[in-house]
Amino acid sequence: MVGSRRDADWRLELPTPRGADYDQATGRIVVEFENGSTFTVPARSLEGLVEASDANIAEVELLGETGLHWENLDIDYEIAGLITGIFGTAAFMAESATRAMVLHNNRQTHDFDAW
Repeated sequence: MVGSRRDADWRLELPTPRGADYDQATGRIVVEFENGSTFTVPARSLEGLVEASDANIAEVELLGETGLHWENLDIDYEIAGLITGIFGTAAFMAESATRAMVLHNNRQTHDFDAW
């Protein structure tokens, strides 16, 4: 009884995805849910997709009710993980944070020099 109630509660809390696409114009993966909501994530922020071609990224498909899958790249992501900001392994995430900080600092230096 408790398990079935937990399953029912989970359905209410986590909407079921109905489709996933790559929006090349924005560079984002778009996940649509049955309740009408959407989630987007920058495709090239995900480990394994940073250097992938647009054609390869566009081959995203749903993996059951919980994940995204790229057959040709052999990459899977849990949608819940993406929503919480998990875009790859701990090492990849640390490297991404370092890259973002360097870009931010360079931009600030450039803005200061322009001033």
